Amino acid sequence: MTVAVIDNGVNFDHEELAGVWAENPGESAPHLRANGKDDDNNGYVDDWRGFDTGQWDSNPTDTVPGHKAFGHGTMMSGIIAARGDKTGISGIVRRDARLLAVKVTKTDGNFTAGRVADAIVYAHKMGARVANVSLKIGAFTNSVDDAVKESQSMLIVAGAGNEGKDLDGREAYPCETPGANVICVTSHDQDEGLSWFSNHGSNVDLAAPGSHILTTAFEGLSSEHGTSVAAPHVTGVAALLYGMNPWLPADKKMNVFVARDALLNSVDKTPAIADTFTGGRLDAFEALRRLGLSQPSLSPVTVTGVFKDKANVTAKVNANGINLTQVGLQVRRAGQPATLKDDWYTFSRASLQTLGGDVAMTAQGLQPGTAYEVRYVARNPYGLNDASPWTPFVTTADPDGPGGITNPTNPTHG
Repeated sequence: MTVAVIDNGVNFDHEELAGVWAENPGESAPHLRANGKDDDNNGYVDDWRGFDTGQWDSNPTDTVPGHKAFGHGTMMSGIIAARGDKTGISGIVRRDARLLAVKVTKTDGNFTAGRVADAIVYAHKMGARVANVSLKIGAFTNSVDDAVKESQSMLIVAGAGNEGKDLDGREAYPCETPGANVICVTSHDQDEGLSWFSNHGSNVDLAAPGSHILTTAFEGLSSEHGTSVAAPHVTGVAALLYGMNPWLPADKKMNVFVARDALLNSVDKTPAIADTFTGGRLDAFEALRRLGLSQPSLSPVTVTGVFKDKANVTAKVNANGINLTQVGLQVRRAGQPATLKDDWYTFSRASLQTLGGDVAMTAQGLQPGTAYEVRYVARNPYGLNDASPWTPFVTTADPDGPGGITNPTNPTHG
């Protein structure tokens, strides 16, 4: 899934962001990247890893050291999708999204409404499902308004600005741009109240963490604050929602309306954030729960058909709306914590419904005349799981094998 970072460019070589960048397959072959041609006929030349609408070229790298916003786009990128492999900073979606870098700044590091509008259109054209716009334009413009309307199938998450003012009497775009595909984000602090710098008001949708946020600087790490760093928290959770699509039933597939509903109607309402549209702060887990999904449930297992080396194990699994459930069969020796067997099987929602929830597996490779315990564990892509109680059983003794007792005076195997 593609998430656009519309900002002042990024550092593609940051160690915590290795492997997270989206590439355009129509331009990414080595011999196409700098050939000066629009090989995929999308209207942009050599845009193999994003685009720079500020200078209208194919290099969305942040290139203005010393500017007050230098490294800004890299900071946003880390909050959304840092890998956590090197310095330990892990983004919200981490490995489940690709970031499309879209730069909007000119050679002096500044930007215009028109270039932001061009960036929104480009991100939408390139298939981004969510766009993070941690930028603020202080006046309404037709260009940004038209770009938002043209990009109805892309969720745009924007920062509200850092003047500490009520936006009901001020302007901040695209945050305040009318549209069901826009979410306007302010910042809350570690005490769950609005950050001192946060713009607020009924045009602001919700708050997200924005004070003392450790993230990726252009090089290394830095602690940042602002509604700019609050917005990518919401972007990251929106990406989590879209990332559930492969497992969702057909009637729950994600789009901008479902995502916006889940994000805004799952907030943790807090009196100190009352001066926003929702009156609350971002709650990632509750946003996921808005999809109507919960942990699977298991009945206690029944052990039947016990033999000297195997036993049949049955139980009933309720998938609780998720479209993919994994069920594991676990076996251990009675009274010992170590699991001897941990075999997993995947069931679709449709197959479980056909089976009436009944699952049956065989624990094999067991020793004769031995006491075991067995259970099922079910889990879904949320990481939610349920486990049935451990159920004891004893395998049948083998009269002709080691440990057999039928003919002790003249054993078959001496």
